[in-house]
Amino acid sequence: MLVLHAHLPYVRHPELPECREESWLFQAAIDCYVPLVFTFRKLLDENIPVRVALSLSPTLLEMWADPLLGERFRTYLERQRSLGERLRHRYEDSPFAAAVAHQCECLGAVTRFFGNRSLESLLPAFLELEHRGALELFTTSATHAFLPAFAACPGALKRQIEVGLRVFERHTGHRSRGFWIPECGYFEGLDLLLAELGIEWTFVDAHSLKNASSPVVIEGNGAAVCPSGVVVFGRDEATARQVWSAEEGFPAAPVYRDYHRDAGYELPEAEVAPFLWGGIGPGMTGFKLHRITGHGTERDPYDPVRAADRTQKQAEDFAAALRDRGLVTALYDAELFGHWWHEGPLWLEAVVRKLSVAGIRAVSPGDWLREPGPLPVLEPDGGSWGEGGYGAMWLNPSNDWILPEVLAAERRLESLDCPPGPEFRRALAQAVRELMLAGASDWPFMLTNGTCTVYAEQRVRGHLGNFYGLLSQISAGVLTPGYLDRLEHQNPLYSAGEVLARPERHGDS
Repeated sequence: MLVLHAHLPYVRHPELPECREESWLFQAAIDCYVPLVFTFRKLLDENIPVRVALSLSPTLLEMWADPLLGERFRTYLERQRSLGERLRHRYEDSPFAAAVAHQCECLGAVTRFFGNRSLESLLPAFLELEHRGALELFTTSATHAFLPAFAACPGALKRQIEVGLRVFERHTGHRSRGFWIPECGYFEGLDLLLAELGIEWTFVDAHSLKNASSPVVIEGNGAAVCPSGVVVFGRDEATARQVWSAEEGFPAAPVYRDYHRDAGYELPEAEVAPFLWGGIGPGMTGFKLHRITGHGTERDPYDPVRAADRTQKQAEDFAAALRDRGLVTALYDAELFGHWWHEGPLWLEAVVRKLSVAGIRAVSPGDWLREPGPLPVLEPDGGSWGEGGYGAMWLNPSNDWILPEVLAAERRLESLDCPPGPEFRRALAQAVRELMLAGASDWPFMLTNGTCTVYAEQRVRGHLGNFYGLLSQISAGVLTPGYLDRLEHQNPLYSAGEVLARPERHGDS
């Protein structure tokens, strides 16, 4: 069972001409989302059996559909192509010529994919792949909150899950039968809420099954069913190490492209600044010309042919390790494939081909549940797929100020008496949007990793400030002219009906 989780935090800054953090979305579209579409289409066109479960987060779906971001992406893509031509001339007689040519070819293919359209083309492409049988699409919570942190706040917890399900259904036209628990962050009793909201299956980390409250002895991989009826699939540890391990994982092969050696840091600032999204200063351009090489500081030129050859051997090793193992659930962030690991889509294509040759069947969660057979009944242990296996990535001295403030704001929201009228309903909906954005798991994760820390802190404090600004006006029964309009323009995340609707209850169907 190959499972990919596609998610990025909601980053949209209409108040700025350009914002560097918006390029996270743009580069992921170029490096990951479009190459994955190409990969799955190619396999289907060649009648190679392919079946992958793909989670699309609500924030990602909203950004794909956003006209402002779509317009900015087209500008970004054209800027990338211009930079590519500049680098072609700069390196035409150097050992880096093949690396530049390869990336220009990739950009050309992406440009042809979009044609006269923009990011809004992505969802129809994935829906087509679902219709053709390559994918089973599902979703996650509204702003990717780390759910164990909200276990003591049932209203916020329900809202995160229910809004995510509503948004997914609006965008895709069908409900999500499964649910990606953000960061695989499970806590005891979460399955009851998932069952109440009509979720049939989800995923947990291996140790959540190994340490489950059940006399049944099972491996960390495989499947089990909670007393609520929700089926849980456990992340396989061996396939996780093969791909995720920084030291021994497949992406660490010396012939692969080095993500961190970007041309934006290699060339004179004056030469690359006109092509950077979001202003001056060194930054990522997306052009990486070196291969990983080894443990030293020197890096050799990237050779795309040698790198492609390496994916074949690694795919063969991956498939060989799966033989006679029963159900193996391999969970990965989708953005790993193409963005962080440039060769990832090639490796994924090769894996699907090797599985077919080896007679190993790829299944989706829905496929698995249609096959009869008893499952052990248990309550999974709490945990996550973060470092250490529990919640330390999202609650530690670098970020432990966030959770108390977000939960305090949630309690204020619960006690709020909102005056009647459409304008106050608008204000309440925007307050909920701001609070959900403040509670995203992305911000504490960045603070833990020491990446984009200023931006992450600004986002949390900014959303909380917006929340309390709206709350004070709602409580006073007086809305400041223009204030709500500005916030709605800045963060128009989800409809008022989606964020304010009462949670629905679903039957066993």
